[in-house]
Amino acid sequence: DRYTYDKTVELFEKCIKLLHPFMPFLTEEVYHLLKERTDGDSICVAKYPQVLDFNQAAIDKGNALKEVMTKVRDLRNSQKLKKRDLLQLKVKTSNPALFKDLIPLLKRKAFLESFEFTTEDVSGAVSFRIGKDTFFVPLGDKVDLEEERQKIQKELDYLSGLKMKLNK
Repeated sequence: DRYTYDKTVELFEKCIKLLHPFMPFLTEEVYHLLKERTDGDSICVAKYPQVLDFNQAAIDKGNALKEVMTKVRDLRNSQKLKKRDLLQLKVKTSNPALFKDLIPLLKRKAFLESFEFTTEDVSGAVSFRIGKDTFFVPLGDKVDLEEERQKIQKELDYLSGLKMKLNK
């Protein structure tokens, strides 16, 4: 429809105005191809786009969603868990409102059986941190504890050796 087309052209104009200082000749050509221009109407003299108000809360929620999804995927990879194995996720946070709206999406996209808030650390669970929030994933019998101890000990030995080399 016409409205969508006009809004798309308006968006492209803003984008090429932002690009103009870096690609002047190309953006001038595209500027004139987007729509009919009068003589003297040039991107060189066009008003630079202004920063508009934005919803910081929506941006924070999007970033939180991305970070949790990334950490859950990393945890699945490091623990050699299948992508579709349902996991429980518990979060210790001072800002539960940040996650409340994200729960249905997280459960569906991260293949979570449950998403719960907690005030205490969860013993026997694998944990990760995002900012000030701590997330716990109880794995129960899904992880070999002895193998995990060996892996952590190996990393600790490596880091200790690295520290000794750097201190020399």
